[in-house]
Amino acid sequence: MMFTLFVMPTAVRASTTPQQTMAMNRAAGVGLRVALYLDRSRNELDYLTGHSTLGRRILTEIRYPTSLNRTGETQDAPPLIGAAPYPMIVFAQGYNTKPDLYRSLLNGWVRAGYVVVAPEFPDTTYPTSQAVMNAGDPHGSPENDIVNEPADLSFVISTVTRYSAIPSSFLFGLVDPKRVLLVGHSDGASVVGAYVFDRDVASNLASIRGVAIFAGNELSPDPYGEPPARAVPAFVAQSSGDT
Repeated sequence: MMFTLFVMPTAVRASTTPQQTMAMNRAAGVGLRVALYLDRSRNELDYLTGHSTLGRRILTEIRYPTSLNRTGETQDAPPLIGAAPYPMIVFAQGYNTKPDLYRSLLNGWVRAGYVVVAPEFPDTTYPTSQAVMNAGDPHGSPENDIVNEPADLSFVISTVTRYSAIPSSFLFGLVDPKRVLLVGHSDGASVVGAYVFDRDVASNLASIRGVAIFAGNELSPDPYGEPPARAVPAFVAQSSGDT
């Protein structure tokens, strides 16, 4: 099943001035930056060699509104600041895929007025995961690394938030750190679900305004419950086929 439409709660969007609305109407284009974030506090296992290295390297695609190339996507385009700060969608993709596979969906959200942040998980993103599968999973399936990915999301959110407050960063003033939405598909849906509802791995929810789970599963054998701090609105879609 392919999902082509996702409507976020209107309460997430802040009211805009006429000047901001005009600015957004001129911004039909999508800018793209790719950043490499390094979490030095945790290890990364190479499932092909079995070697573990200090630090998880998380390549992250950041899509944002721009006034350039209204019909497409422009690498390193200047962000449109007129309507900033924008709410942020953090997207987690399925196993053995990459964010670019979801390009049309992610760019549609940008044109609706969001900054979209899509991390590539270290071991489960194509083609890294495919190489291990082709070799017969010599040190186990990379999919086992899913238990580390809620913390990857937490690290990426905190990193983007931190850079949004640094004047020399292209992210400066671009995102609203208090308006963050989590969206995931397949294994990525399991990750965002665990981020919010699994008490064993749940992260800081102060900035999370909602979560959307498309064809996900629970990571823990224990039933999920309400987040301990506060309720988080959730949209869940399941289908007979995880595609």
